[in-house]
Amino acid sequence: GRYYSLFPPGFPALLAPFVAFGLAFWLNPILNGVAVYLTGRVADELTGDRRVATLAMLLMTVSSFHLFLSATLFPHPAVLVLTLLALLVALRGELSAGRIAAVAVLVGLIAPIRPQDGLFTAAAFGLFLLLRGMRITPATMLAFAAPLLFGALALLGYNRAVTGEWFVFPQDIYFAVTEESARCHRIG
Repeated sequence: GRYYSLFPPGFPALLAPFVAFGLAFWLNPILNGVAVYLTGRVADELTGDRRVATLAMLLMTVSSFHLFLSATLFPHPAVLVLTLLALLVALRGELSAGRIAAVAVLVGLIAPIRPQDGLFTAAAFGLFLLLRGMRITPATMLAFAAPLLFGALALLGYNRAVTGEWFVFPQDIYFAVTEESARCHRIG
């Protein structure tokens, strides 16, 4: 007697204005166009060579997986854009607490879209920032942890509101009802 969404609330919230104006299928092509541009910016930042950046953008433009996702309503392009934005912010300038917080906010926005991606991306960015020279101080730890914690708590609050339990995800109930094996939605 209840409806449980396959998707966490982040992508439907991003998609909602496009649906309201009858433009639902425009979101992912726009996001993938932005991703191509950001890929060029990241490549330029990493190499300092515009030819490499142009080649990276060209290769991404003709990637069959990238083109396929442009024609879907999957949330992957939103995660890609947030990840590329976070990487661009992390690569530019000194690693101040403000810059670290900006990276964490962008990565934290992934959790309500694709929770496992958010977890793994946060771990990868934590390691990346440490390797890039982030100094571990209370300010930098708070700057990185607070936005990530907020994203995680928002997702858990959504679980509580929809399922009545903090750690029961609606998509787990969805899969338990729709799939032969209730464990089909687990890692591995």
